[in-house]
Amino acid sequence: MQESPELEAIIRRVLRARQTSEFDTVRNIFSESEHLVSVGSDVDEWWKGGIDIGDVITEDWEDFAVARDEVRRIESFENGNTGWVVMEAERTSAAGLVHLYRMTWVFVLEGGSWRVIHFHFSIPVSNEVLEGGDLTWTLADLLGSSEAIDDVEGARTRTATIVFTDIVDSTALSATMKDAAWSALLDQHFEMLDDIVRGEGGTVVKTLGDGGMFVFASAGAALRAAASIQRLATEDGRLPVRIGMHSGDVVTHEDDVVGLTVAKAARVASAAGPGTILVSATTVGMVNGHEFDFAPPKAAELKGISGTHHLHELRW
Repeated sequence: MQESPELEAIIRRVLRARQTSEFDTVRNIFSESEHLVSVGSDVDEWWKGGIDIGDVITEDWEDFAVARDEVRRIESFENGNTGWVVMEAERTSAAGLVHLYRMTWVFVLEGGSWRVIHFHFSIPVSNEVLEGGDLTWTLADLLGSSEAIDDVEGARTRTATIVFTDIVDSTALSATMKDAAWSALLDQHFEMLDDIVRGEGGTVVKTLGDGGMFVFASAGAALRAAASIQRLATEDGRLPVRIGMHSGDVVTHEDDVVGLTVAKAARVASAAGPGTILVSATTVGMVNGHEFDFAPPKAAELKGISGTHHLHELRW
């Protein structure tokens, strides 16, 4: 087995042809074998040899014009008369939408030319979003630290946007530092969060461990604060932070906030990856679309909350 610059060059040529709508170039790389299989992300995208898969795929592609494909990583190998390419790229559509995707191409030599015998296209989604995974320890602790206050005298209901932050892989990070150094880093981190949140008119509800819970009267202010947090958190290789938020009615009493909105915001945060901001569709609907840039929504199951939920990643 050896690396194959030739196969990588073929795939890069296909990507260029995709952008310029030169679909004959795309059609010509597919094998005519009955064993050809092509699989896409959509539920019905499973095609087998016996039909002109090149035509099926290119007709589908013609409906979605592409402005740019930026390859993030690609690996290509060959072994005798077989070869394969795996790649991840960021696609910008002609409409300006951006999404990450992955492709696997398996090749066989036919008449001295490489032809695709298997093709797989997918859009990466985190396991938490797909399966509605459990809360991280930090987010679970933050939720668990609140008492039920629905029936407490003086409690009131209002509409707000709840934001949760959580440092990703904090256990591993802290293990590489002495306790005093880690504690000092967390203090600095939360001072930064406090300044940003208060600067946007928000309130620090609580911090616990390496996570924080914040409340904003304005969804726009919450989004601006989250973006500022990520910019500073990633500056100079600082702490990797996940952020999630949701808007709705909450019950407040003194300094605490509870309710289904709070629980959903924590679930949304748990589904976020390092350096990302996930936002519920409710929050997106409350802001001016011209001020904020969101990725296309992804359907998610949030454990403990019924229904399918659409989450948007804020491009900060």
